[in-house]
Amino acid sequence: MYKLTMNKNTKTRPCLIICFLLAVSLIFLSLEETSRVPLIPYNSHITIGLYCFGLIILPLYRFSVSMRKSILIQIFLLWLLFVISIMSALWSYYPYLVLKRSFIIFLPLIILSLMVFSDKRPIDTNITVLTIFSIFGFALSLYGLILYFFGSNLLTSEGHTIQVLQLGPVVLGQRIYGHKPFHRISSLAGNPNNLGAILMISIPATITIWLTRKKNSISLLLGLLIQIMALILTYSRTAIACTLIIICLIVVANLGLKKTIAIGMLLLVVLLPLVIAKISFAANNILDSSRFTLDLNKREVAWLPLLDSIREKPFLGVGFGTSTESILQKSGVDLSAHSLHIGLLSEIGIIGYTLFALYWLYTLIIGMFALKRAQSDCLIKALLIFCLSVSTGLIFHQIFEFKVLRFDYMNHIWGYISFTTSIITGLALETRQESEITT
Repeated sequence: MYKLTMNKNTKTRPCLIICFLLAVSLIFLSLEETSRVPLIPYNSHITIGLYCFGLIILPLYRFSVSMRKSILIQIFLLWLLFVISIMSALWSYYPYLVLKRSFIIFLPLIILSLMVFSDKRPIDTNITVLTIFSIFGFALSLYGLILYFFGSNLLTSEGHTIQVLQLGPVVLGQRIYGHKPFHRISSLAGNPNNLGAILMISIPATITIWLTRKKNSISLLLGLLIQIMALILTYSRTAIACTLIIICLIVVANLGLKKTIAIGMLLLVVLLPLVIAKISFAANNILDSSRFTLDLNKREVAWLPLLDSIREKPFLGVGFGTSTESILQKSGVDLSAHSLHIGLLSEIGIIGYTLFALYWLYTLIIGMFALKRAQSDCLIKALLIFCLSVSTGLIFHQIFEFKVLRFDYMNHIWGYISFTTSIITGLALETRQESEITT
């Protein structure tokens, strides 16, 4: 077994590459202009190139992968899923697309796993990554809120509404959705749901940083409140609901059920009057807004042909990454799958989806097993709770979105969190063993 250490004098620094690549994924793959084109040209090509470059320079850092049993099982399951995705090209109508998308989706995950599993300072790396998530979410939130409160609304020639604010030679802008008084902000994410998904990660990251600091700062609390306000103004039902699930899991696991209920009651007393005021102000508009209903926002239009395809090809699917070309476009549906679970079942069938679910569940199980043994180390416990809570929240989030196992920043975040869960699990078990020896 490879022993994980936290020696600050070690020369092995893959943590620098990990932080850089995750920051690149966030910036390059999530930012869009008001016209919904990527803010950075050739973003996907640059991202893939930087990941490959990271793999090339990794041996310079005395690359050595941990041989812990749980990690080996996780690597095996990931590679097996990769192989099944490639094999689905054999029965797909689009074999080239299957191969291309299998490599561009799984290659960054495999490279990232090698870096995470060779990192000698996983705790330091994880805290830095959480800080990156928190700062990124705060920056997007602040940008969106400034435009929301101080920007001017303009109608584009394409019929879209944007908010602009001119600061000297610089013109800030964001695309907004919906109608007054429920305008949905998108900041630089291009879409309110995309912004909500980012904040679904950055808000729990900020809370975890808050919990792990010995001295909590007012600036951290202010940043958290700004992100929460921006999340609310996205009116993204899925992101808001899943963020609440993640926060509840984090708070309950760290503080206990009684303290969580007390905090919840306090927030209810503070926020309920604001909610009532908002509803009273816009009572006539709430009934007309789909944001306050269980409407699927036309997702069912895409799900019906996907479910029909699953019934026709239940075991093998139509080929990894090709549900749009193989099913939706042929059915005259101009939408994406908008559900990881339904989309993946249609692409790689029950066999591939079961393997994917097994990978996800295995990561959660070993993490929860280690959590019981990590009570003595507050830092390891808090980081492990973050990973488990976000992984759980993502399961629900991906019922209505398809960002995992797609070339998307969320796929890289999901991969990093699942790999880090295994690493921190190893640290928790080692800490437990050392405490038992000393006692």
